[in-house]
Amino acid sequence: MSLKVMGTQYVVLSSFKATKYMLEKKNAITSNRPAFTMASELVGWGNSTGFLQYGDTYRKHRKFFHQQIGSKSSLEAFYPSEEAEAKQFIRNVLQSPDDLSAHARRMAGSVILKISHGYSVKENGDPLVEMANRAMRNITVVTSPGRFLVDLLPMLRYLPDWFPGCRFLKDAKRWRQMVGEAVNTPHQFVLEHLAKGDAVPSFTSRLLQEGVTPGTKRF
Repeated sequence: MSLKVMGTQYVVLSSFKATKYMLEKKNAITSNRPAFTMASELVGWGNSTGFLQYGDTYRKHRKFFHQQIGSKSSLEAFYPSEEAEAKQFIRNVLQSPDDLSAHARRMAGSVILKISHGYSVKENGDPLVEMANRAMRNITVVTSPGRFLVDLLPMLRYLPDWFPGCRFLKDAKRWRQMVGEAVNTPHQFVLEHLAKGDAVPSFTSRLLQEGVTPGTKRF
């Protein structure tokens, strides 16, 4: 079934078989992401893998992810960290079961930051976890279909932010700074520890040690 909602064409598949066929056999024409002017261009999510349009850059990202975490042996290196965080999660739940949601967010953030940047999360109110949580909440906001008129009329991005109805431009500036901090702070953490020679092995540290830096063409 195909339908158009506020200028966007949607295709609804009713079976797993059809979905798998379209994503695996027709991936050359179905691998693109929705174009979100607000999220990708104004707020700054456009360089992240999840927002890239299908093409050379996306394929290079996917290839590098596969090289780093695409095999059983590469994933096994992270098992001790995952097990340690799972045990800590259980201890936290036993100590304060009413805070289950907060404990779950902490564990998810801990595992992700450990694998991605070799960062060990502090017990309560860790700044990097808080940054990541704010960034994830922002993704939900800026990708909501129909929420921002600029996604339907991209030319609105060129209006001054004082223009009536352009509150979204002020929000975008504020959110872009927040996203930049969430991305750059853990990256800087890895750079500093690589310089000291005591960086914990992680996805980012391996990239940097192999000479891959933001914007590099060497994948």
